[in-house]
Amino acid sequence: MDEIRVSIKKESKEKLKVALGSIVGVVIICNIMTMIPILGQLCFPVITFGMIYSVRKVMNNEGFDFNDLISGFGPDFGNIMVVGWLRSLIIWLGSLLCVFPGIYLFYVYRFTDYIVSENPDMDYKEVFALSKKITKGRLFDLFIFDFSFIGWAFLCMLTCGIALFYVLPYIAVAELKMYEYCRDNIKEE
Repeated sequence: MDEIRVSIKKESKEKLKVALGSIVGVVIICNIMTMIPILGQLCFPVITFGMIYSVRKVMNNEGFDFNDLISGFGPDFGNIMVVGWLRSLIIWLGSLLCVFPGIYLFYVYRFTDYIVSENPDMDYKEVFALSKKITKGRLFDLFIFDFSFIGWAFLCMLTCGIALFYVLPYIAVAELKMYEYCRDNIKEE
């Protein structure tokens, strides 16, 4: 998995060279939207949906349209919200038991947002089952993938947040690429 992680991160950096401006715009607008008191927190799943949908379109050279960011407020709004809130609730309840069950559940259901962004009308039970199937046997690899960004977090602190303009889009693209890799290479029993 080390070679795959390195390959995904390298490919993400190359994609950013081409579409950095668009992806920076998407990520910054989504982060600003989440800062709107109450509305930003309540609609976080829809904002996340919009960000993933927009980043995917930019990565596929389909361009960026502001309407893509708010596309989650359309006919599938209810389903997107249910999946997002249920995921948060499950992880929160797992964290109440102890830190480790919360971390485990975070990684098991990590790809629910990506699955919903591809299939907004998919039933929440199917979304959670598919995420579990995609992440099966990869939980530690996904943890290491996330941990590999720790150096970037320190860089952001050292630059008083200025590096976030590169780091957040880089992580967004890398996570999308990791999801696509895991989705396309589901481990069978």
